[in-house]
Order: sequence, then C-alpha cells, then structure tokens
Amino acid sequence: MSYTEILKLALDGKSVNSLAKQWGIPQQTLDKYARGERLPSFKAAKALAQAAGISAEEMLESLALEEEARKGYNRGLSADVAQSVEQLIRNQ
Repeated sequence: MSYTEILKLALDGKSVNSLAKQWGIPQQTLDKYARGERLPSFKAAKALAQAAGISAEEMLESLALEEEARKGYNRGLSADVAQSVEQLIRNQ
C-alpha cells in the first residue's frame, strides 16, 4: 500500500484539525503530511498506521519506499538497514 493510500485511509474524510488534536500532533504538521510536503515523525507514523488499520511494519515499508521515491533512489533498502528495521518492529 502506498503512503498516499495510507493517508487517505487514516484521514477517512475527517478534518486534519480534529485528527491533529486527537493524535497530539500540531495541525500544521499533520497538514504538511496530508499535502505530501513532509514525511511523518515516528509518533505520527504510528498514529497514521493505527488509524489506517495497518501494521507498523507496513507503515515503515511504505515510508521507506516513499522516501526512496522522493530522493530518487534507484535501489532498495540495503540488507543491513532492512534487518535493523525488522528488529525495531519486533521490539516495539
């Protein structure tokens, strides 16, 4: 699932302002996430994943792909980085 699809699921037609209050995130910051101007912090990514009904692992994978696309990377995550992300997910 793409980052954009996750955002749509998480927002579910609700206002950015109401969700920002609910999640404890500044409204302007959540608005930047919704407009694609900025990628979310770990706290916001967790809230987005929960609201979208997806796993933390799926959210991290989506963010990694989005970051790669924005930076123009042509290669995937290296094995050691992927392993570190997997370890972080298991320890949450």
